Amino acid sequence: MAGNGFIGSATILTSVANQEIIPDPDPSLNWTQGYKLAKVTLLNYSDCTVKINNGLPIFLKSYQGFNTDGTDALITSLKIVENGILYSFMGSY
Repeated sequence: MAGNGFIGSATILTSVANQEIIPDPDPSLNWTQGYKLAKVTLLNYSDCTVKINNGLPIFLKSYQGFNTDGTDALITSLKIVENGILYSFMGSY
């Protein structure tokens, strides 16, 4: 199945504890729901804990990051638990 587009960080970002990483869709899309990402890549520049789809905390070692693809569950929420973690991400929807 073909996707519709990509979102991601334009530069390295700094986390705010438990703040949603996945942005709201552009209002011009006229969507009533948020993004459902089929593919996600997150690169963390130091040790951190993430919550995916509001699930249990998952520890990531510095530079471990993670990737999903079209065979994994859709990602609707992605949060870094700690404050001040440098990261970058991208996703396809």
